[in-house]
Amino acid sequence: MTESQKERVHAQTQQMYSEAIVINAMEEMAELIQALCKTLRLMLGDKTLRKTEKEVSAMVDEEIADTEIALHRLVDIMGYQGQRMEKVMQIIEHKIDRIDYILGKEEEDDR
Repeated sequence: MTESQKERVHAQTQQMYSEAIVINAMEEMAELIQALCKTLRLMLGDKTLRKTEKEVSAMVDEEIADTEIALHRLVDIMGYQGQRMEKVMQIIEHKIDRIDYILGKEEEDDR
């Protein structure tokens, strides 16, 4: 998300109720989960899925965008700035490092 987009989302967030933002975030994340389930069904060759690959891909794109906006609103209303945001960034770094370690260990095991 660009800085301009973040500023616009922030301005919108100021006009919304915190409870509505939390509810919206949960809804958007649920919709992303649903779109990802359709992607998996498509990958598994589920013949009962009534969506094309193009339709499913567009759904995922849409829900990722909606979820990112919702996450930025949550960060905004929950005061994730300064030290609190730094803590989140440290957690992110730790989690990425952990996956790097696990993937590296799996490569060693495969040898």
